[in-house]
Amino acid sequence: MPDDVYNRNVEIVNERKQIKTPNPSNELYSEAYNKYYPEISKKVSDMRTKVIIGKDTIENYDKLIEQLRNDPTLKQVADEMTEAYHKKMESQ
Repeated sequence: MPDDVYNRNVEIVNERKQIKTPNPSNELYSEAYNKYYPEISKKVSDMRTKVIIGKDTIENYDKLIEQLRNDPTLKQVADEMTEAYHKKMESQ
């Protein structure tokens, strides 16, 4: 790689290091998230992997996503995280 290209890339990386985009979910707490989300996430990740390697169909992946949309546990996670987010925003 030519020196001028390398130096330009280093400058770009250093500029981007200075810009931070806040993650709104930082510092949020939910019992339901801590208890249920790892399992939900694993189910989705495992199904995604199965679809990619051809062990399952995209239709079954879509069915899983639809089941999760109607899952009261995931709704509880979302509700608690939403409530925690609103409390965080009110206190700022």
